[in-house]
Amino acid sequence: MLHYIPFPKGMSGDAIASLPDPEFQDIVRQCKDQEDKKVFLANPDYVITPVSDEYLAVPTGDIAQEFNGMISLNKTGYFIWEQFTRPRTLKEALLSAQERFNDESGELELQFREYVNRFRYLKLIQEFNNK
Repeated sequence: MLHYIPFPKGMSGDAIASLPDPEFQDIVRQCKDQEDKKVFLANPDYVITPVSDEYLAVPTGDIAQEFNGMISLNKTGYFIWEQFTRPRTLKEALLSAQERFNDESGELELQFREYVNRFRYLKLIQEFNNK
């Protein structure tokens, strides 16, 4: 599992890597807090179709011009995609996932963030700006 966390503005990797542990942990927390406040929305150029035990995201419109294929989602992926069928913060969607799924291992947050990163990369969800 991995989760991409962008550097804070104005800080380089070298500067962050040289921080003492408490300051480093504080920077990571600040980055996650900032990311958690971002609002996302499912991309309307994808149509989700259930097929057997999976869901297929079929690109339409503009996204079909750049993405030639379909994306297979398991039930967890579909649940996460559903969270963003209306504008929601990453934190709100994460809390819904924590309510829905048993997280005895404590890995749910990392897995959830990895899914969201993949969804963003594939443009299944996009940052929502209500301005």
